[in-house]
Amino acid sequence: MPAPTMIRVTEPEERDPARRPRSVELAALAWAVVGAVALLFVVVNLFRGIDPASPANSAGLFGGLTVLWCAKNLRMGWRGPRIYLTVVGLALTGYAAVVLLALVSWRVDSVVLAYLSIMKGLFAAAGSVLMFRPDANAFVREMTRR
Repeated sequence: MPAPTMIRVTEPEERDPARRPRSVELAALAWAVVGAVALLFVVVNLFRGIDPASPANSAGLFGGLTVLWCAKNLRMGWRGPRIYLTVVGLALTGYAAVVLLALVSWRVDSVVLAYLSIMKGLFAAAGSVLMFRPDANAFVREMTRR
């Protein structure tokens, strides 16, 4: 009887970045921008005098760091970050649409934060589309098999 084959799970350092598709690189970059802008929100809120322990700052800090972590792991071909980032992308794109409507009706406290929200939504939509292109799907499928 032949010995059963063992599935070898690779660590991120062992995965070959040379075969990483450009769409995965661009998706990770788009999501890194989203994470950085979320952290920028926290800094702007601190300068505006908003309490550091407020829910907005906590969500911005946790969300920004989580998105940056997921963008890093997306480059390694892991499947989990794609699921999380898709949910975040849908939420941010919807929020950007609401902010755009509020901006058009001039019911916005800070125009800079409104534009950053819209930019964050656009980058989230771009990152969501790029990480599900056929070459990105093939890359994730191949990395999952390893």
